[in-house]
Formats: sequence, structure tokens, C-alpha cells
Amino acid sequence: MFRVPPNLPIRRPLLLLLVAAAAAIAILQLQPPGQQLLALALLLILLLVLLRQDRQQQQLRASAQALSQRDPLTGLPNRPHFLQEIDRAAERARSSRRPFAVLFVDIDQFRSLNDTYGHATGDRALIAVAERLRHTVRLGDGLARYGDDEFAVLMDLSGIGDGEELLRAHAHQFASRLVAQFRPALDLGDTSLDVGVSVGVSVMRPEATDAASILRQLDGAIRQAKAQRHERVAVFDLTASGDASLDDYQLFSDLKEAMRQGALTMAFQPLVRGDGQWWSLEALARWQHPTRGFVPPDRFIAVAERYRLMGELGDQIFSLSLQGFQAIRQALRLPGLRLSANISPSQLSDPELHQRLAAMLAEAGVPPQLITLEITEVSILERNTATEANLEQFRRQGYRLALDDFGTGYSSLSLLSTLRPDEIKIDKSFVMALGSDAMAEQIVAVISSMARHMDLQLVAEGVEDAATLGALQQLGIPLFQGYHFQRPLLPEALIAAAA
Repeated sequence: MFRVPPNLPIRRPLLLLLVAAAAAIAILQLQPPGQQLLALALLLILLLVLLRQDRQQQQLRASAQALSQRDPLTGLPNRPHFLQEIDRAAERARSSRRPFAVLFVDIDQFRSLNDTYGHATGDRALIAVAERLRHTVRLGDGLARYGDDEFAVLMDLSGIGDGEELLRAHAHQFASRLVAQFRPALDLGDTSLDVGVSVGVSVMRPEATDAASILRQLDGAIRQAKAQRHERVAVFDLTASGDASLDDYQLFSDLKEAMRQGALTMAFQPLVRGDGQWWSLEALARWQHPTRGFVPPDRFIAVAERYRLMGELGDQIFSLSLQGFQAIRQALRLPGLRLSANISPSQLSDPELHQRLAAMLAEAGVPPQLITLEITEVSILERNTATEANLEQFRRQGYRLALDDFGTGYSSLSLLSTLRPDEIKIDKSFVMALGSDAMAEQIVAVISSMARHMDLQLVAEGVEDAATLGALQQLGIPLFQGYHFQRPLLPEALIAAAA
């Protein structure tokens, strides 16, 4: 099914022949009879050399085109080629009513494998996975490497039958066979690795075939497959899924467009001392959708995480945060003011994160000693070698580290030992319960006592009124954040409010 067309040009050789024929006629007409044979021989030699060079150039172009559509590690067709094949399959389905299925094969926990055994072993594992898939995929179906740890299969379902359930059952059966092929460990020569896969399936009917809808459905199916505990195969079901997956993908597309258009903004909320003096500003991303209105950060950041856009989004948010922070800091003449920036788990597991943040800080003229990176407990629980390397680099470069939303998750001392934070932020759910929940007050008191003994800075989030502020001060909390002091505002509005 997958073909890399040579697309060889044919006009240049024909042009050479025409030019040679014209030259030969000119030689016969203009050269003396004794020199005609020699001139024709030289012309023939030149023509042969030119034709040989042209053929070599054609072969080089064909080889370059073929290589551009192949993954260099596994030798399989790559993602751009696979997307072209989807378009061709969709066109065939529309013209000849031939249904087909697309399967995404995702290697489970491949990042952990890379971190544990190294990238060289990871590459050998990818080659072994590709080879096992080659031996499983049916003759005539297409196989490609779609992403770092993802493969894709284009499966012809013509001749299976007309019933929707029959097509789905056939595709599910094949996907289950793919999963079963990875029950034996991969033999890499000097080691064996247990590698599992999850498979998302989208069965495309002739009347509903376009690449965008296929990719939307596959994303929903693969997420469902990875979330299931016992069944590693999921077939997209529009009836069961409703419009959620489609709406999710539309929001992702809109978010990418907003990033391209510079439509994201940053609001800033002060962290203050008991006397109301600003100690730091937390940067909070804002997105005003042109038709949906305000989209909560939790919503669009979750979409960015699902669609692997968080690295790009996180960089843009950090850059915008620095711009707004500098504007506020300079306008209010507060050289010692700090900036608190949130870092997601996927960002923290990016081995190049510390380098990119350092470059943005240098460009903005902000020293890392003024930056507090707020990190959630999930980031520490899901840590890998890249996470630990980033944390170590942040400490060396002078950033402060804060453990955000403390008390809502595991909140174990082992997390504090691993992160070694400079600051703890008590989650607002405990703060807002003060005065009505005795247990919440005891929890805040314990956290406050622990922070003092460990020499950790403590911030209480969600301070909404003077009574809550007074209760927190009695418990020894030194820093506060909430609407009682200031709601999040864009830089211009915050400058005006503080002036």
C-alpha cells in the first residue's frame, strides 16, 4: 500500500536529444566533408556524457525523495508519508466505497525505558518493535513510524462486509493480535525487555473520511486505551464518546491558532506580607476565546498536555510572564520583586527545559535569583532522570523552588526530601475552610510548624477576607495570596491599581 513514487523527470533527456539532432544537422550542413565524421563523433560523446549525468541526477533526486519519506532509524515510512497515504485512502473510500481503519500503536512507558536503559537501548527497542510489527501487519496494509514512540497502521477493510459492528470487530481483533505479539520480551541481544503497547483504532466509513477527523478520533481512542487497566485496545465510538472528543480537538486547534496569533495574555496576582507589601507576583495565563469567551487555564492546559503541546505553550507562557513582570517591576520601581511561574510535569520532564528558561531570562534581563518555579506534587511523583537533572540545574542557577497546592495530594515528607523546596504553598481548600472546619485548622497548624522547623517559606493561597488573614497570622503564616489583597490583573491594570 505504501509506495514512494520515483517522479522522474522526462523532459530534460528529450530536450538533449532535440538539441543534439539540431547540432548534427548543422554539422552536416556547415562542416567540410572531411571533418563531419569527427564532429559527429565528438557530439555523440558529449551527448552520452550529458545523458549519463542526467540519469545520475534523476537517481539522486529519486533517492533523496525516498529518504525524505522514510524514518532513518526503523526504515519505515515516516509521518508525512503516512498522512499522504491517509488522504489517498480517504479518496479511494469516497470513490469506490472501500472502508478502512487506522491504528495507532503506542509503546507503553517508553520514556521510562529510555531513562532507565539509555537512548541507545531505546533505539534498539524501537527497531525491534518495528520489526515485530512488520511481521504482524498483513500484506497490503501500511505500516509507518508516526512519532517518537508511536507507530501507525493503515488497514484495508474492503471485502469484510457492510455492517459497522462487523468492521469494528474485525479491526479490534487485529489490534488485539498486535498487542498479543508483544507479550514475549524483546530480544536485544545483550538484554531482554518487556515492552507493552496500547492500540487506538478508528474505523472510517466511506461517507466520513478526512484526515482531520481520523486523527481526532485516533487521539481519543489511544487515550482511552492507555487509561484502561486490562484492555489495551480501544476503538473510537462516536456514539459513546458524544461530541467531547471532537470539541476537545477543536479547542486544541483553536489554542494553536491563539498561540500563533499572540492571543494569550498574562495576569499577575501579588503574594504579600502581612503588612500588605508585595513579595512576589504569580503569573497566570489567560485566554479569551473569540466565540467561547474566557477559557479557564485548567481547561486549555489539560488540552495542551493531551496533545503534546505543553512544551511550546509553556515556553510562550514563560516568555510572556517575563515581559509582563519586567513592565510591572520597572513601572513601580520594585527591583527586588520576585516572579512565581508554574511549571507542569511534562515541562519538567523535558531535558532541555533549564536551557530554554535560562535563554529567555537572559534575553529579558531577569536574573534567575528573582524567579520562583512552582511545581506540583505530581511532577515529583512522576519524576525521571530529566526531571531530576532540571531540578539540580535550577538549584545551581539560583532559582527558588516552591511546592504548589501542598496538602491536596500525597504531601509526604519524601516529596519534600526529593524536591528540597524553598517554599510551600498551602492549598486554598484548607485556607478557605478555616473557621468552619477544625480539621483544616489543625492541618494548617501542622504544616506551619513543619515549615518553621525545616526553614521553609510558607504561603497561604485563597485568602478572601480579613478574618481568614487574622487566623493565618495567628498560626504563623508569613505570606498570603488571594482576593482580599488583589485579584489577578493584566500588567497595565495592576500597575494602575498599585499606583
